[in-house]
Amino acid sequence: MSNLQFIVDLFQIRGNFDTLLTGPDYPSKLAPDIFLKAAEQLEAMPKNCIVIDNSHIGLEGAKRAAMHFIAIANTNSADAMNADLVIPNFSCSPAKAMEILF
Repeated sequence: MSNLQFIVDLFQIRGNFDTLLTGPDYPSKLAPDIFLKAAEQLEAMPKNCIVIDNSHIGLEGAKRAAMHFIAIANTNSADAMNADLVIPNFSCSPAKAMEILF
């Protein structure tokens, strides 16, 4: 199971998404391609998008795509993640994360 599938199933939010993309179909997350493709499919401006990831590579790709970034600090320390918002683990409520971010 991919991290994406795990997260949307854990929070029971799969039905809230119009598009879900995973990495195997795109270059490294370091490149912004996957993030920009998602914005394109949603007809959204990148600056209005949020990337949720637990890696520095995902963070860099999100920055290159000019998107907001929520870091899940389950594999890296919160201090090491230069994100718009850092949550400690997968137990943080998505609604709470959005409230903090916006």
